[in-house]
Amino acid sequence: DEIRVASLEINLSYYLWFVLLLGAGLLALPLAKLWLTGTCSRFRRFDVTLLVSSGLLLRSLQQELGMAMIFVTHDLGVAVEVSHQIAVMYGGRFVESGAVADVIRRPRHPYTEGLMGSTVHEVEKGARLTPIPGSPPNLAALPPGCSFAPRCPYVIARCEKTLPELREITNDGPYPHATRCIRPELVGSREVVTA
Repeated sequence: DEIRVASLEINLSYYLWFVLLLGAGLLALPLAKLWLTGTCSRFRRFDVTLLVSSGLLLRSLQQELGMAMIFVTHDLGVAVEVSHQIAVMYGGRFVESGAVADVIRRPRHPYTEGLMGSTVHEVEKGARLTPIPGSPPNLAALPPGCSFAPRCPYVIARCEKTLPELREITNDGPYPHATRCIRPELVGSREVVTA
């Protein structure tokens, strides 16, 4: 029922562990839980090429087998390469979702806009990146309103008081574009102010 792997320090490389875990998941071995302790930071070291090629392999298998796939990553470049639909989270909540092209090219939440401004994906060499000002919220003590409000260039008083609902803003494709922002029409309308 449960297997516990204490550490990946044994003689297998990170790549081999990744392939082993990927294979175990695809073969649907009868493992109820696979606990990997102390490995999260090690998996962040994977080469982007490995992550993208693994994601593309998963996507082709997904299409061949007709299965669904949820790919969780902090790397928007990888997400763009392997996904049809994307959901962006901030403060433990979905803040934007939709078709990859819609969300990446026309973000409608300030956090998504900030992510796009602070990443090298589709940016001209030498261009300045725009960092998101401030710090992420304490997940144990989220504010009553939008958790991105303290960092948002479009914030108004209502943002700090009321948690916006995730609402559909367009539905002209296979994946509706939805946002948890009360002012989505402003996102992308001006340059983000940074500290």
